[in-house]
Amino acid sequence: MIYTEGRYININGALKEIHKHINDHKPSSVYEVIRTIDKKPLFLSEHLDRFYTSLDHAGYKNVPDRKKLEADINELIKKNDLEGVNVRVVYTADNNKYDLVMYLIKTRIPQKSEVEKGVKTRTYHAERKDPNIKTAAQSFKDLLNKKDFQGIHELLLVDRNGYVTEGSKSNVFFIKDGKVMTPPLKDVLPGITRKKVIEICEENKIDVEDRLIHINELVGLTGLFITGTSIGVLKVRSVDDFKFDVKDPVIEILANGYEKKVKEDIMSYEALK
Repeated sequence: MIYTEGRYININGALKEIHKHINDHKPSSVYEVIRTIDKKPLFLSEHLDRFYTSLDHAGYKNVPDRKKLEADINELIKKNDLEGVNVRVVYTADNNKYDLVMYLIKTRIPQKSEVEKGVKTRTYHAERKDPNIKTAAQSFKDLLNKKDFQGIHELLLVDRNGYVTEGSKSNVFFIKDGKVMTPPLKDVLPGITRKKVIEICEENKIDVEDRLIHINELVGLTGLFITGTSIGVLKVRSVDDFKFDVKDPVIEILANGYEKKVKEDIMSYEALK
């Protein structure tokens, strides 16, 4: 069960008034989550690119019209008139038809102490069947609600060969002596924030390499951070018993660069309107 924010939900292109919770998807459902800032969708074009790529990879050919979908997302945000929310878009196939549901959920923004001091993470041995598709069946984030993981901000997935691939709801980056490393795109969900961070590395001439990091290599790293729609660039202070320097200058450059791109995107969105 998912708790929604606001009074309105969009079902198959039409706004409807709703209650505070919804059970909207099957394990095969493809979904997308878009952050809003100042009641505007952040990196909307990139999120829709990923959504349609996921639908294509999943084999779904009967898909919603993109311009209509974009207009409906903007209408949903405007009609509910709320700050601090994300838009969740869920596509569920039904024989030769589909259901498309959109609604608002609360944004989990890191607290100031988490931003400054970094967050705790744990490793978790699991693999996604197809990491490039964002489906309900492949979500591990509910594990964090279990008692065993109290105080843990994120779970870092480790595959059968001992390599760290991604977080349950984030992408992961490693730093060693000023060089940034992150798992190859084929092994992870293609995060929008991940893409922006790689762009910032290139703009600042920071070496970045796509490669898997084995769990045994964690001890030799000088820094680590995770990225995601709601968290942006977030420092990691520990993985299991491994501790990391949250004052790594590379992380500061990337975090500041990302915030700049966020502001630029929101400003460009306002200019279009």
